[in-house]
Amino acid sequence: MPVLEDTTDAPAVSPSKRTRTDTRPADQRAVLRFAKLSEHARTPTRGSTKAAGYDLYSAYDYSIGPMDKAIVKTDIQIAVPHGCYGRVAPRSGLAAKHFIDVGAGVVDEDYRGNVGVVLFNFSKDTFDVKKGDRVAQLVCERICYPDLEEQEVRNEDTFLLSQNVGGRRQKSSECVFTAASFVTSESLLYVMLSHRLWMRRSVGPEDSDQLGVTKSTNLTCTCIC
Repeated sequence: MPVLEDTTDAPAVSPSKRTRTDTRPADQRAVLRFAKLSEHARTPTRGSTKAAGYDLYSAYDYSIGPMDKAIVKTDIQIAVPHGCYGRVAPRSGLAAKHFIDVGAGVVDEDYRGNVGVVLFNFSKDTFDVKKGDRVAQLVCERICYPDLEEQEVRNEDTFLLSQNVGGRRQKSSECVFTAASFVTSESLLYVMLSHRLWMRRSVGPEDSDQLGVTKSTNLTCTCIC
């Protein structure tokens, strides 16, 4: 089985030794490395230089019954760029014409197995996948890896939020607004962004206007201030 080497710690190339075409910013020179695991594998392709994803090809024939699913093997191994993960996304043509969708589409940065595509057939007819068919697209997306921090539980409805900014720990306080204060959803978004509010919940009678805002309901928000 081909093995992709880890080049994360490879020595940097002197600028004087770089080719003339290697002048773009580092984030634009990201490389998606791959290896073929069998003779049935095909090289991922893009429809254009600005296409968001690389098309993935089936390495074998499959028959997916109505309202059924199958794991379609591509027989390729990939190594996404550092700081990215691979998102296996549906192809619009398959979704629109044949009701074919993709599920479980996350390829971790350290995954080195055979890339399989989970295809769901939501149509009433059997869908046949032929060897060499494009079944999905692989999009490389940036990701962060945050540390997990457990917070103190204040009550059954909310958490005691806290935030470290500039070495000073800040605690949260609550602000209560009437629903009438928010005329449109845009106004609510503006208030949340301007005052750094996080909506906790709304309570009251089921009396909503056409915008989905409960007319006589108070909105309780948590404000980091």
